[in-house]
Amino acid sequence: MKTLLIPTDFSPIAREALYYALEFTHNEPTRVILLHVFDVDYTFGLAISNRIRDDEGIKLEQLESLRQTLQDNDDYKHIKFEIMLHTGSLTYIARDVAERNKIDYIVMGTKGETDANNRIFGSETAKLIHQSEVPVLSVPRGSHLKGLKNILYATDYRERDLTIIGDLVEIARKFGATLHIVHVNKESGLDTQMRYRGFKDIVNEQYTYEHITHQLIITEKLLEGLNDYVTLHEQALLCMCYYKKSFFQSLFKDSKAEDMAYMSKAPLLVFRA
Repeated sequence: MKTLLIPTDFSPIAREALYYALEFTHNEPTRVILLHVFDVDYTFGLAISNRIRDDEGIKLEQLESLRQTLQDNDDYKHIKFEIMLHTGSLTYIARDVAERNKIDYIVMGTKGETDANNRIFGSETAKLIHQSEVPVLSVPRGSHLKGLKNILYATDYRERDLTIIGDLVEIARKFGATLHIVHVNKESGLDTQMRYRGFKDIVNEQYTYEHITHQLIITEKLLEGLNDYVTLHEQALLCMCYYKKSFFQSLFKDSKAEDMAYMSKAPLLVFRA
């Protein structure tokens, strides 16, 4: 049984991410933990203790109402819903809950548009992607999983990629989706071609799923190359592994919004190296 952790602030964005995650279960027995975390300002000490207690009660009622609504829905009879309410840092709490509950995926909503600092990811989502030991699925506004046709994995030809590809093959099988294994490189020489063909052969020998394709993209602008490939494939889920030293790391740091535009269009599943 898979276990999903879904943080929520009860916003429309969080609600869309929640329903995307529920479709991700694909009618398989699943445990879902709905988590709400709120900050507490202790600057005024005991003077606000009653207010904090009232707010906590309100949030707990909202969580329970959401849980009950979902549990009563016949479409989700295969899911066991639980709720958790904590105060503190979302990143810290989510990591702790994930470790204690053997979470398989953390699912969070994102705006799908840039903020004042030209960043698409909110600070908490970016922190989780950096620090989480379990995969993080960020879902931009307007995303719908029904009809998932394409799963795109951006590979850097690392050993960990083979394990992740195995996980993605299983997801692709469930949805009948095509798994695209994509590598973007600036060089088109013999070494690049040998690595591409060698990795392709290893994958095809290890996994017999018939809907696997391989693509080598040669371009000076790596992010734009990946962007172009993503935009060509509708109803896609973009996946990658977060290595400390790779060009993919730039996606989560100070990349300009125009270089990251594709992230506003496709959900992103990030695995940890």
